[in-house]
Amino acid sequence: MKDKSSHKEKSKLLFLEAFDGIIQPKTVAVEEQASVYQVGYSTKNIAATIAARKAVITSFAKKTRDKDVHIQFSYSDLDAIESARSGIKFNNFKNIYDLMKLPNNKWAEIIGISERTMQSIIKERKNLDQNKSEKLLSFLTLIEYALSVLGNEKNVDEWLNYKSPSLQGKAPIDYVDTFQGINMLREHLFKIETGNLV
Repeated sequence: MKDKSSHKEKSKLLFLEAFDGIIQPKTVAVEEQASVYQVGYSTKNIAATIAARKAVITSFAKKTRDKDVHIQFSYSDLDAIESARSGIKFNNFKNIYDLMKLPNNKWAEIIGISERTMQSIIKERKNLDQNKSEKLLSFLTLIEYALSVLGNEKNVDEWLNYKSPSLQGKAPIDYVDTFQGINMLREHLFKIETGNLV
């Protein structure tokens, strides 16, 4: 049971590390409080951010053999906006693409392109322009929030694909192709988080 829990947390960290590559937060401050690790951002450079995240991950990997550790990450909206404007590099997108294992047609819907264009991006290793990056970031910030509410990738995957009466018998994954849908799903997650499911 403990091994499964540790595996789920490490899997979650892989996603968050890949997410870091996309958001590329420009600031960092690492604080340790007993078994709670928080990564926030102040006024340091990207190299310091990456170094700090690696230190947290290394420490986490060691400590999970002996005790439960709660992981909490935070990202700045300004960092996300800057990342969208800069465009997302193919390698950073591919890390998330490989981790989430969604079909090409679903990625195409999320990014707002045709499936053929999606195939071309993968085949030719193309970077994403601002519009595609913005749509991808909107989806990924939803997934990051879902992870914080639901705990691990397995739960997030089940939530994404569960046909809910509150969503007119459709699954959350059916609504991730629009900004309005993303906002609606954020509200849905907030209700789960606060226990207000009425």
